[in-house]
Amino acid sequence: MTEDQKVSHLMRGVAEDLYQVLINREVCTVHQFVTCCRQVDAMSKRRVVKPRYEKLPNVTPISTANEEDLSDLIHRIVREEIQKVLPQIATCTDDGPDGLESIIRDEVRSTSAPLTRNEPAPSPYTTKRRTDQSFW
Repeated sequence: MTEDQKVSHLMRGVAEDLYQVLINREVCTVHQFVTCCRQVDAMSKRRVVKPRYEKLPNVTPISTANEEDLSDLIHRIVREEIQKVLPQIATCTDDGPDGLESIIRDEVRSTSAPLTRNEPAPSPYTTKRRTDQSFW
């Protein structure tokens, strides 16, 4: 690759603000490119920027928070909710559901009830036959 091709290849992956600086300085070699990038990086590190928003003291950054996927989060929330409800179930004296599994099953069924039907929908392709009339 020629020096110009290398520089043009490097320019493709550069951030917009750095690209504008490199264009204004008319960088022609890889060495000039690297030197200019280092200078811009050093200048941006010296810059004092006022934060766009106020960071609350009790909020941790996302990068330091423990990462858990959705299924782990659901398991943890369900466990917490069951631990909250479990003492109430133990002190319950009426003849309610048989166990914890049935309670959870009933709750899930009642939450998803608007999404399902108890009876199957009638097929638009079937017709009712009258018994008093004959086809022939």
